[in-house]
Amino acid sequence: MTTSPVQLYAELLGNIRQVSISASFAGAADPTKTTAEILPDGLTLRIQHIGQTVVLTLPGRVAAAELPLHPDVNIVWRLPVAGPPLINNDDLAPWSAPDLPPNARVSCRACDAEIVTASTLTTWKDLPSDNWAEMMEFWHCHKPDTKKGEEKDKDNNLADRGYGANSVIAAEKGIGFVDLTTLLLSEEDCLNLLFSVSSVDNASDRETVLLSAPADLRGLNIFCQSCRAQIGYLTIRRQQSVHLFKWQVSVSETTTTAPSISDCVAATLIATIQRTGSSKSLILPIYELEGRHSRSDENVLQIWVLNSNISYAAWPSSTKSGPAIKLLYKFVSRNDADTTLDSLNSDVQEINLPSETIAAMASLLEASTGLLPERERWFREWKIGLLERWRR
Repeated sequence: MTTSPVQLYAELLGNIRQVSISASFAGAADPTKTTAEILPDGLTLRIQHIGQTVVLTLPGRVAAAELPLHPDVNIVWRLPVAGPPLINNDDLAPWSAPDLPPNARVSCRACDAEIVTASTLTTWKDLPSDNWAEMMEFWHCHKPDTKKGEEKDKDNNLADRGYGANSVIAAEKGIGFVDLTTLLLSEEDCLNLLFSVSSVDNASDRETVLLSAPADLRGLNIFCQSCRAQIGYLTIRRQQSVHLFKWQVSVSETTTTAPSISDCVAATLIATIQRTGSSKSLILPIYELEGRHSRSDENVLQIWVLNSNISYAAWPSSTKSGPAIKLLYKFVSRNDADTTLDSLNSDVQEINLPSETIAAMASLLEASTGLLPERERWFREWKIGLLERWRR
């Protein structure tokens, strides 16, 4: 594998309508032997250095020009945007209900084993945001034009109302519910599923096991029976609802791009910011029933979102371009994470994902850090990285 003589990173700074371009050269740029220019289309950067030509498509259109050079290994250009951004970053949720056709076949993305047969799911519906029950309860408590003492008896058990905190949305046969990261299906509609407790082989036994489990247990991990890939989890508290991770399954006949781990996690981070106003999150694993115990020695991924809506392009990883989140990340001990979350003054939110997903996410972040100019990869004890956002 040959090393490129030039590393490029370009980022659209939408707030100030500029494109920032960072170039790192293998050997200082010699103005007599190195050239850098924006081609007439305003979107293409072309650099010639030590006999090689590098071309990068910019994330925003700028004016055509020859770029100034000076004898240095690192050069930064800031160019004003000459037109609207190339990429529409308004899409938040990958695979919302309108993106998924009725009667579609759902399969394992790794091996194409059938999970839901065609014509089984006649309707797809988007689930409300995570805090819908809390907001409805708040509205009921503070709704206008209610006389003092009115409906006092009815308000004693708000949590048990249809919109109360104890109320959950259960899967329904023939209907696929969609949230930011999963497809929520009835177990009756699914095939070829393997559950994390091998001795539990039928629905009634699983219900007995789960009902006797600790109250904070989310359920059982679900694997593809064919290739053993983890594709979701099951929870008894939603009447044995199957949650399939969007990045682990395929849906037939959809015309939109299949979401990746990065797409789904990015959407979750953005939704958390919109819901809570906090840009800091701790990513904790969802524990399964087997082997569940205190894990004080593990490290937890902590994230601090800097900008949830950027567009970027990089070279030599020319395939890495598009809308993304720019963030800081680091690992902290589980004890420190628990202390932070338990603090009354904490502005950090908890996000739960499978352990395998967190590991894959950490790898993606490490790889993205390598796309940035070397001097822009760290901020104090934090690393700087990118998470790609979903686009149709």
